[in-house]
Amino acid sequence: MRRSPARHRRGAGRVEATGGHRPAGRGLLVTARITGLLSAAAALALAVAAPAQPPADVLPYRLAFGRPIYSADTETAAYLWIQGGRIRLRLATDGAEHRFAGELRTDREGLFEDVLPTGENVRIRQLRPGKLLFDARTRSGEDGFDVTLGGSFDQLTVDLEVDGERRAELLRIGEDKIAPAALPARLELRKATSTWIDRFGF
Repeated sequence: MRRSPARHRRGAGRVEATGGHRPAGRGLLVTARITGLLSAAAALALAVAAPAQPPADVLPYRLAFGRPIYSADTETAAYLWIQGGRIRLRLATDGAEHRFAGELRTDREGLFEDVLPTGENVRIRQLRPGKLLFDARTRSGEDGFDVTLGGSFDQLTVDLEVDGERRAELLRIGEDKIAPAALPARLELRKATSTWIDRFGF
């Protein structure tokens, strides 16, 4: 399996290639360590094997291009856009602490590379080359990450939870900050649907 090279900055969030396991304290028994490792391995196996939920909305991939203009401390939202060949995700809040969790996945031989967290509160797990999970508990508008989507792919699927609930209206895509009708949302590169003319004008 080809793994994304994890880049780290001092004070930045964590990137875990396989979901990771935090070593137990010195005072714990060896059996507890083994149990923890087995539990982590079982959870990881379930996460990798779990079937992907089908998309609840399909949008044109081109909507994601262009950096949106937003204020990092006045509204709670997750902004996703493509700029300079990189997918960029930023988590903004209204000043209160919120918990974000979500997923990016692609199809065919697509893969996520060069994952770079942009804040100290975000954790990213790459379960396989074409799937990223992220979560953060933050009140800062600087948390998020940048990642390159490479290889051969036709789609990018995005899912998001805020404070434990799926919130499609809080996901803002591209320069125009388009919110999907429901989640998970798929950004389709090649196949168009008849609803796009009414919704997006093309």
